[in-house]
Amino acid sequence: MKIFKNSSILTKKSSKFDKISFFNFSYSGLEKFKDSNNKVKIFNRPINVAITGGAGNIGYSLSFKVGEGELFGPNQLINLRLVDIPQAENKLYGCKLELDDCNFPCINQVTTHTDLSSGFKDVDCVFIIGVANTVGKGERVDGLRAKAEILRNNVKALNDNANKDIKVLVVGNPVNTNALIAI
Repeated sequence: MKIFKNSSILTKKSSKFDKISFFNFSYSGLEKFKDSNNKVKIFNRPINVAITGGAGNIGYSLSFKVGEGELFGPNQLINLRLVDIPQAENKLYGCKLELDDCNFPCINQVTTHTDLSSGFKDVDCVFIIGVANTVGKGERVDGLRAKAEILRNNVKALNDNANKDIKVLVVGNPVNTNALIAI
């Protein structure tokens, strides 16, 4: 049985504490591991997290924050799935190798995917970051059409493959239009 709840952490900034919210996934079972100092650490069972545009600047930076435990908490194991277009397959693999080299305690597994169906299989949380840029040559409406097609494909793959209680964050400009398309 899965139990999901929102939680928060306190971080010290200057001389005061600021509250930062993050998703906290709690499962009925816990796993115990020994860290490098031979101390027992208790982790929640792994959750599956996907980041589209994983080889891009934002996806790359976000994957390190997820691995450090800054988003889901320091006791949450994560199966991280980096998803991007086939042309970025080599960059995705490079990102995976860097994450493996960092040996983050929260990362249970890192996989790379160029297919949305396999990247979103049984995923609990997804960050849709890899969308078309609306700036450049051509009209803004052309960028919105390209973005709408990408978001439609992402949402279809999520509906077909992801867990039914998934949490989705869509990043891109214009945010309101992207969210409306994703709904």
